[in-house]
Amino acid sequence: MMTERLKYNKTHDKFLSAYYWRLKSGAEIDYVEEYGGELYPYEFKLSKDFAGSGANIFKGYYGAYPQVVNKQNFTDWLLK
Repeated sequence: MMTERLKYNKTHDKFLSAYYWRLKSGAEIDYVEEYGGELYPYEFKLSKDFAGSGANIFKGYYGAYPQVVNKQNFTDWLLK
C-alpha cells in the first residue's frame, strides 16, 4: 500500500516528506506524510479499527490523528 502511495505522489508531483515512525517503546506508525506544516499518520490494517499503541504517538501533535487504511478505503486514500 505504501509503495503505491509513494508512486502516486511522485507521478502527481506531490512534494512531501514520508516517514516510518517508531518509538523506543516499540509503538509505531506504518506511514507518515508531512506537508504544509502538518503530519498525516496512517496505519495499514486488514480490519477497519485502529488497535495498538501507535494511536498514542501523536497525542501531543494537534490535529495529527492516525487514520486506518484498509481494503475498503484504499482507493480513496490513494487518490486523495
